[in-house]
Amino acid sequence: MGATYIYRFAPRTAFHFGLRGVGVEETAAFCPADTLFSALCLTLREWERDGNQRLEDWLARFPPLNGGGPPPFRLSSAFPYAGEVLFFPKPMIPANLPPETRQAQAKKLKKVVLVSLQILRGWLAQEDLNAEVQDAQFLHGGKVWVAAAELGKLQAFRDTRTGQIKMWATDPLPRVAVDRETSRSSVYQAGAVRFRLGAGLYTLVEFLDGDAREQQKRLTTLLQVMGDGGLGGERSSGYGHFRIEGPEPFAGWGGAPGDLFVTLAPYHPTETEVEAGVLEGDAAYTLLTRRGWVGSPDGSNLRRRLVRLLGEGSVLHHTGAPGYGDLADVSPRDEKERQMLPHTVWRYGIAFPAPAAQPVVRKEGHRG
Repeated sequence: MGATYIYRFAPRTAFHFGLRGVGVEETAAFCPADTLFSALCLTLREWERDGNQRLEDWLARFPPLNGGGPPPFRLSSAFPYAGEVLFFPKPMIPANLPPETRQAQAKKLKKVVLVSLQILRGWLAQEDLNAEVQDAQFLHGGKVWVAAAELGKLQAFRDTRTGQIKMWATDPLPRVAVDRETSRSSVYQAGAVRFRLGAGLYTLVEFLDGDAREQQKRLTTLLQVMGDGGLGGERSSGYGHFRIEGPEPFAGWGGAPGDLFVTLAPYHPTETEVEAGVLEGDAAYTLLTRRGWVGSPDGSNLRRRLVRLLGEGSVLHHTGAPGYGDLADVSPRDEKERQMLPHTVWRYGIAFPAPAAQPVVRKEGHRG
Protein backbone atom coordinates (compact mmCIF):
# COMPACT_ATOMS: atom_id res chain seq x y z
CA MET A 1 0.00 0.00 0.00
CA GLY A 2 1.21 3.50 -0.77
CA ALA A 3 1.03 6.79 1.11
CA THR A 4 -2.34 8.55 1.13
CA TYR A 5 -2.84 12.31 1.08
CA ILE A 6 -5.75 14.75 1.30
CA TYR A 7 -6.31 17.52 -1.23
CA ARG A 8 -8.94 20.09 -0.25
CA PHE A 9 -10.87 22.13 -2.81
CA ALA A 10 -11.68 25.42 -1.06
CA PRO A 11 -14.54 26.78 -3.20
CA ARG A 12 -14.50 30.23 -4.74
CA THR A 13 -17.88 29.73 -6.45
CA ALA A 14 -20.78 27.26 -6.35
CA PHE A 15 -20.49 23.80 -7.95
CA HIS A 16 -22.83 21.89 -10.24
CA PHE A 17 -22.54 18.09 -10.40
CA GLY A 18 -25.34 16.65 -12.53
CA LEU A 19 -27.52 13.75 -11.42
CA ARG A 20 -28.41 11.06 -13.95
CA GLY A 21 -32.09 10.97 -14.92
CA VAL A 22 -32.95 14.57 -14.00
CA GLY A 23 -32.30 17.95 -15.55
CA VAL A 24 -29.68 20.56 -14.74
CA GLU A 25 -31.96 21.87 -11.97
CA GLU A 26 -30.63 19.10 -9.68
CA THR A 27 -27.09 18.68 -8.38
CA ALA A 28 -25.19 16.27 -6.16
CA ALA A 29 -23.20 17.47 -3.14
CA PHE A 30 -20.00 15.68 -4.24
CA CYS A 31 -17.97 15.03 -7.39
CA PRO A 32 -17.51 11.38 -8.51
CA ALA A 33 -13.93 10.21 -9.06
CA ASP A 34 -14.55 9.44 -12.75
CA THR A 35 -15.66 13.05 -13.33
CA LEU A 36 -12.63 14.31 -11.42
CA PHE A 37 -10.24 12.10 -13.39
CA SER A 38 -11.74 13.21 -16.72
CA ALA A 39 -11.21 16.82 -15.68
CA LEU A 40 -7.59 16.03 -14.82
CA CYS A 41 -7.06 14.48 -18.26
CA LEU A 42 -8.51 17.50 -20.06
CA THR A 43 -6.43 19.86 -17.91
CA LEU A 44 -3.26 17.91 -18.68
CA ARG A 45 -3.99 17.92 -22.39
CA GLU A 46 -4.71 21.64 -22.54
CA TRP A 47 -2.06 22.90 -20.13
CA GLU A 48 1.08 20.81 -20.68
CA ARG A 49 3.29 21.24 -23.72
CA ASP A 50 2.62 18.53 -26.32
CA GLY A 51 -0.46 17.73 -24.24
CA ASN A 52 -1.90 15.01 -26.51
CA GLN A 53 1.21 12.86 -26.26
CA ARG A 54 1.68 13.59 -22.56
CA LEU A 55 -1.89 12.45 -21.90
CA GLU A 56 -1.40 9.25 -23.91
CA ASP A 57 1.78 8.50 -21.93
CA TRP A 58 -0.02 9.18 -18.64
CA LEU A 59 -2.99 6.94 -19.44
CA ALA A 60 -0.62 4.16 -20.53
CA ARG A 61 0.37 3.75 -16.87
CA PHE A 62 -3.17 2.80 -15.82
CA PRO A 63 -4.86 -0.60 -16.27
CA PRO A 64 -5.69 -2.11 -18.69
CA LEU A 65 -3.13 -0.17 -20.77
CA ASN A 66 -0.27 -1.08 -18.41
CA GLY A 67 -0.97 -4.81 -18.71
CA GLY A 68 -3.26 -5.04 -15.69
CA GLY A 69 -0.81 -3.90 -13.03
CA PRO A 70 -1.50 -1.30 -10.32
CA PRO A 71 -1.98 2.34 -11.39
CA PRO A 72 0.49 5.08 -10.40
CA PHE A 73 -2.16 6.44 -8.02
CA ARG A 74 -5.83 6.07 -7.23
CA LEU A 75 -8.20 8.75 -6.03
CA SER A 76 -11.48 8.89 -4.16
CA SER A 77 -14.50 10.85 -5.21
CA ALA A 78 -14.45 14.44 -3.97
CA PHE A 79 -16.63 14.47 -0.84
CA PRO A 80 -17.57 17.39 1.45
CA TYR A 81 -15.56 18.59 4.40
CA ALA A 82 -16.43 21.17 7.04
CA GLY A 83 -13.60 22.54 9.13
CA GLU A 84 -11.64 19.52 10.37
CA VAL A 85 -14.46 17.02 9.73
CA LEU A 86 -14.38 14.84 6.61
CA PHE A 87 -17.50 13.16 5.22
CA PHE A 88 -17.77 9.85 3.35
CA PRO A 89 -20.49 7.80 1.64
CA LYS A 90 -22.55 5.56 3.90
CA PRO A 91 -21.19 1.97 3.65
CA MET A 92 -23.55 -0.74 2.46
CA ILE A 93 -22.24 -3.14 5.12
CA PRO A 94 -24.64 -3.37 8.13
CA ALA A 95 -23.63 -1.18 11.06
CA ASN A 96 -23.02 -2.89 14.41
CA LEU A 97 -26.22 -1.95 16.24
CA PRO A 98 -28.55 -3.88 18.56
CA PRO A 99 -31.62 -5.28 16.76
CA GLU A 100 -33.95 -3.07 18.80
CA THR A 101 -32.01 0.05 17.78
CA ARG A 102 -31.88 -1.04 14.16
CA GLN A 103 -35.64 -1.55 14.15
CA ALA A 104 -36.50 1.67 16.03
CA GLN A 105 -34.16 3.82 13.94
CA ALA A 106 -34.66 2.09 10.57
CA LYS A 107 -36.13 5.13 8.80
CA LYS A 108 -33.50 7.45 10.21
CA LEU A 109 -30.58 5.19 9.21
CA LYS A 110 -32.01 4.61 5.73
CA LYS A 111 -32.09 8.35 5.08
CA VAL A 112 -28.36 8.80 5.77
CA VAL A 113 -26.20 9.54 2.71
CA LEU A 114 -22.93 10.75 4.24
CA VAL A 115 -21.14 9.85 7.47
CA SER A 116 -18.25 11.55 9.26
CA LEU A 117 -14.78 10.01 9.45
CA GLN A 118 -15.21 8.87 13.06
CA ILE A 119 -18.53 7.17 12.28
CA LEU A 120 -16.99 5.54 9.19
CA ARG A 121 -13.99 4.20 11.10
CA GLY A 122 -16.26 2.65 13.72
CA TRP A 123 -18.57 1.28 11.03
CA LEU A 124 -15.73 -0.33 9.07
CA ALA A 125 -14.22 -1.86 12.22
CA GLN A 126 -17.70 -3.08 13.30
CA GLU A 127 -17.50 -1.19 16.58
CA ASP A 128 -20.73 -0.76 18.55
CA LEU A 129 -22.35 2.45 17.27
CA ASN A 130 -25.40 2.35 19.53
CA ALA A 131 -24.25 5.35 21.59
CA GLU A 132 -23.96 7.45 18.41
CA VAL A 133 -27.61 7.22 17.36
CA GLN A 134 -28.78 10.50 18.90
CA ASP A 135 -31.08 12.97 17.12
CA ALA A 136 -28.57 15.84 17.42
CA GLN A 137 -26.01 13.83 15.45
CA PHE A 138 -28.12 13.69 12.29
CA LEU A 139 -27.67 16.86 10.27
CA HIS A 140 -28.93 18.28 6.96
CA GLY A 141 -32.39 16.81 7.33
CA GLY A 142 -31.01 13.46 8.47
CA LYS A 143 -28.76 12.93 5.44
CA VAL A 144 -25.50 13.43 7.38
CA TRP A 145 -24.50 11.36 10.44
CA VAL A 146 -21.79 12.81 12.69
CA ALA A 147 -20.07 11.34 15.76
CA ALA A 148 -20.86 13.05 19.06
CA ALA A 149 -17.17 13.91 19.53
CA GLU A 150 -17.18 15.76 16.17
CA LEU A 151 -20.23 17.96 16.81
CA GLY A 152 -18.10 20.46 18.75
CA LYS A 153 -15.91 20.95 15.67
CA LEU A 154 -18.95 22.04 13.64
CA GLN A 155 -20.31 24.81 15.88
CA ALA A 156 -19.02 27.49 13.48
CA PHE A 157 -21.60 26.19 10.96
CA ARG A 158 -24.59 26.57 13.30
CA ASP A 159 -27.26 28.87 11.88
CA THR A 160 -28.08 31.57 14.43
CA ARG A 161 -31.68 31.83 13.16
CA THR A 162 -32.64 28.15 13.14
CA GLY A 163 -30.07 26.76 15.56
CA GLN A 164 -29.26 24.00 13.05
CA ILE A 165 -25.80 23.07 11.79
CA LYS A 166 -25.69 23.61 8.03
CA MET A 167 -22.42 23.26 6.12
CA TRP A 168 -23.66 23.55 2.55
CA ALA A 169 -26.85 24.27 0.66
CA THR A 170 -28.18 22.83 -2.58
CA ASP A 171 -30.63 25.00 -4.45
CA PRO A 172 -31.46 26.11 -8.00
CA LEU A 173 -30.17 29.35 -9.47
CA PRO A 174 -31.87 31.07 -12.43
CA ARG A 175 -30.03 30.98 -15.77
CA VAL A 176 -30.84 32.50 -19.18
CA ALA A 177 -30.18 30.83 -22.55
CA VAL A 178 -30.17 32.97 -25.69
CA ASP A 179 -30.87 31.47 -29.13
CA ARG A 180 -28.05 32.39 -31.51
CA GLU A 181 -30.30 32.73 -34.56
CA THR A 182 -33.41 34.42 -33.14
CA SER A 183 -31.87 36.08 -30.05
CA ARG A 184 -34.84 34.82 -28.06
CA SER A 185 -34.14 34.10 -24.43
CA SER A 186 -35.42 31.32 -22.22
CA VAL A 187 -35.07 31.04 -18.47
CA TYR A 188 -34.05 27.80 -16.79
CA GLN A 189 -32.64 26.79 -13.43
CA ALA A 190 -29.30 25.12 -12.74
CA GLY A 191 -28.78 23.37 -9.42
CA ALA A 192 -25.91 24.71 -7.34
CA VAL A 193 -24.21 23.38 -4.23
CA ARG A 194 -22.82 26.27 -2.20
CA PHE A 195 -20.45 25.64 0.71
CA ARG A 196 -20.19 27.91 3.71
CA LEU A 197 -16.86 29.51 4.53
CA GLY A 198 -14.57 26.83 5.94
CA ALA A 199 -16.29 23.99 4.07
CA GLY A 200 -15.75 22.52 0.62
CA LEU A 201 -14.68 19.33 -1.13
CA TYR A 202 -11.70 17.03 -0.69
CA THR A 203 -10.26 13.98 -2.40
CA LEU A 204 -7.98 11.24 -1.05
CA VAL A 205 -5.09 10.23 -3.29
CA GLU A 206 -2.99 7.10 -2.72
CA PHE A 207 0.31 7.08 -4.61
CA LEU A 208 1.36 3.55 -5.48
CA ASP A 209 4.44 3.47 -7.72
CA GLY A 210 8.12 4.26 -7.29
CA ASP A 211 8.02 7.88 -8.51
CA ALA A 212 5.32 8.94 -6.04
CA ARG A 213 6.99 12.30 -5.39
CA GLU A 214 6.98 13.20 -9.08
CA GLN A 215 3.37 12.02 -9.45
CA GLN A 216 2.34 14.08 -6.43
CA LYS A 217 4.04 17.20 -7.82
CA ARG A 218 2.35 16.79 -11.20
CA LEU A 219 -1.08 16.09 -9.72
CA THR A 220 -0.84 19.11 -7.41
CA THR A 221 -0.05 21.35 -10.38
CA LEU A 222 -2.93 19.95 -12.44
CA LEU A 223 -5.37 20.49 -9.57
CA GLN A 224 -4.18 24.08 -9.15
CA VAL A 225 -4.72 24.75 -12.85
CA MET A 226 -8.11 23.01 -12.76
CA GLY A 227 -9.18 25.27 -9.89
CA ASP A 228 -8.88 28.28 -12.19
CA GLY A 229 -10.77 26.57 -15.04
CA GLY A 230 -13.50 24.99 -12.91
CA LEU A 231 -14.77 21.51 -12.06
CA GLY A 232 -18.17 20.04 -12.89
CA GLY A 233 -20.96 21.48 -15.02
CA GLU A 234 -21.98 25.04 -15.87
CA ARG A 235 -18.34 26.20 -15.89
CA SER A 236 -19.09 28.71 -18.65
CA SER A 237 -21.45 30.38 -16.16
CA GLY A 238 -18.73 30.69 -13.54
CA TYR A 239 -19.39 27.52 -11.54
CA GLY A 240 -16.78 25.13 -10.16
CA HIS A 241 -13.83 27.39 -9.28
CA PHE A 242 -11.74 26.54 -6.23
CA ARG A 243 -8.38 26.98 -4.52
CA ILE A 244 -6.41 23.80 -3.89
CA GLU A 245 -5.04 23.17 -0.38
CA GLY A 246 -2.60 20.40 0.41
CA PRO A 247 -1.52 17.74 0.05
CA GLU A 248 -1.51 16.72 3.70
CA PRO A 249 -1.02 13.16 5.00
CA PHE A 250 -4.13 11.10 5.75
CA ALA A 251 -3.99 9.15 9.01
CA GLY A 252 -5.75 6.06 7.62
CA TRP A 253 -8.57 3.90 8.85
CA GLY A 254 -7.20 2.17 11.93
CA GLY A 255 -7.80 -1.47 12.78
CA ALA A 256 -6.69 -4.58 10.92
CA PRO A 257 -7.70 -5.10 7.27
CA GLY A 258 -10.53 -7.57 6.76
CA ASP A 259 -11.75 -9.68 3.84
CA LEU A 260 -14.05 -6.88 2.69
CA PHE A 261 -13.53 -3.34 1.48
CA VAL A 262 -15.72 -0.31 0.87
CA THR A 263 -14.97 1.64 -2.28
CA LEU A 264 -14.82 5.42 -2.06
CA ALA A 265 -14.83 5.82 -5.85
CA PRO A 266 -16.94 4.35 -8.68
CA TYR A 267 -15.51 0.92 -9.51
CA HIS A 268 -15.28 -0.94 -12.82
CA PRO A 269 -14.14 -4.46 -11.81
CA THR A 270 -12.10 -6.42 -14.32
CA GLU A 271 -13.15 -9.85 -15.57
CA THR A 272 -10.33 -11.37 -13.49
CA GLU A 273 -11.64 -9.70 -10.33
CA VAL A 274 -15.21 -10.82 -11.02
CA GLU A 275 -14.06 -14.40 -11.58
CA ALA A 276 -12.04 -14.21 -8.35
CA GLY A 277 -15.23 -13.41 -6.39
CA VAL A 278 -15.16 -9.65 -5.80
CA LEU A 279 -19.00 -9.59 -6.04
CA GLU A 280 -19.73 -12.76 -4.07
CA GLY A 281 -20.70 -13.55 -0.48
CA ASP A 282 -21.32 -10.49 1.68
CA ALA A 283 -20.84 -8.06 -1.22
CA ALA A 284 -23.49 -5.33 -1.55
CA TYR A 285 -23.40 -2.66 -4.20
CA THR A 286 -25.26 -0.09 -6.23
CA LEU A 287 -24.97 0.25 -10.00
CA LEU A 288 -24.24 3.59 -11.63
CA THR A 289 -24.96 4.16 -15.31
CA ARG A 290 -22.54 6.43 -17.13
CA ARG A 291 -23.36 7.74 -20.59
CA GLY A 292 -23.31 11.11 -22.27
CA TRP A 293 -21.17 13.07 -24.69
CA VAL A 294 -17.46 12.70 -25.37
CA GLY A 295 -15.58 15.40 -23.45
CA SER A 296 -12.62 15.52 -25.84
CA PRO A 297 -12.41 18.52 -28.22
CA ASP A 298 -11.87 15.94 -30.99
CA GLY A 299 -15.39 14.57 -30.72
CA SER A 300 -17.62 16.66 -28.45
CA ASN A 301 -20.65 15.94 -30.67
CA LEU A 302 -20.29 12.15 -30.26
CA ARG A 303 -21.98 9.98 -27.64
CA ARG A 304 -19.95 7.85 -25.27
CA ARG A 305 -20.68 4.16 -24.94
CA LEU A 306 -22.77 3.26 -21.88
CA VAL A 307 -20.83 1.75 -18.98
CA ARG A 308 -21.99 0.60 -15.55
CA LEU A 309 -19.90 1.15 -12.45
CA LEU A 310 -20.30 0.09 -8.82
CA GLY A 311 -21.19 3.13 -6.71
CA GLU A 312 -19.39 4.71 -3.78
CA GLY A 313 -20.12 2.92 -0.51
CA SER A 314 -20.37 -0.51 -2.18
CA VAL A 315 -18.98 -3.38 -0.10
CA LEU A 316 -16.84 -5.93 -1.97
CA HIS A 317 -14.40 -8.79 -1.48
CA HIS A 318 -10.63 -8.49 -1.71
CA THR A 319 -9.43 -10.77 -4.52
CA GLY A 320 -5.64 -10.50 -4.34
CA ALA A 321 -5.54 -8.83 -7.76
CA PRO A 322 -2.79 -6.19 -8.18
CA GLY A 323 -5.28 -3.38 -8.72
CA TYR A 324 -8.91 -2.57 -8.09
CA GLY A 325 -10.62 -2.07 -11.43
CA ASP A 326 -9.43 -0.28 -14.55
CA LEU A 327 -10.22 2.36 -17.14
CA ALA A 328 -13.29 1.39 -19.15
CA ASP A 329 -13.31 1.91 -22.93
CA VAL A 330 -16.36 4.11 -23.62
CA SER A 331 -15.53 5.02 -27.22
CA PRO A 332 -18.63 5.24 -29.47
CA ARG A 333 -19.96 1.85 -30.57
CA ASP A 334 -20.70 3.03 -34.09
CA GLU A 335 -17.67 2.23 -36.24
CA LYS A 336 -17.97 5.41 -38.31
CA GLU A 337 -18.11 7.56 -35.19
CA ARG A 338 -15.22 5.65 -33.65
CA GLN A 339 -13.10 6.36 -36.72
CA MET A 340 -13.83 10.08 -36.34
CA LEU A 341 -11.90 10.09 -33.05
CA PRO A 342 -8.09 10.02 -33.18
CA HIS A 343 -7.94 8.35 -29.74
CA THR A 344 -9.77 5.94 -27.43
CA VAL A 345 -12.17 7.41 -24.87
CA TRP A 346 -11.61 6.09 -21.34
CA ARG A 347 -13.73 6.28 -18.17
CA TYR A 348 -12.02 6.03 -14.78
CA GLY A 349 -13.21 2.97 -12.84
CA ILE A 350 -10.49 2.26 -10.24
CA ALA A 351 -11.84 1.66 -6.74
CA PHE A 352 -10.48 3.43 -3.68
CA PRO A 353 -10.61 0.66 -1.06
CA ALA A 354 -11.20 1.23 2.65
CA PRO A 355 -10.76 -2.06 4.60
CA ALA A 356 -13.87 -3.40 6.35
CA ALA A 357 -14.41 -6.14 8.92
CA GLN A 358 -17.03 -8.86 8.57
CA PRO A 359 -20.43 -7.64 9.86
CA VAL A 360 -21.30 -8.58 13.42
CA VAL A 361 -24.41 -10.77 13.66
CA ARG A 362 -26.53 -9.87 16.67
CA LYS A 363 -29.37 -12.02 17.97
CA GLU A 364 -32.66 -10.61 19.20
CA GLY A 365 -32.51 -9.65 22.87
CA HIS A 366 -28.75 -9.12 22.92
CA ARG A 367 -27.78 -5.66 24.15
CA GLY A 368 -24.38 -4.24 23.13
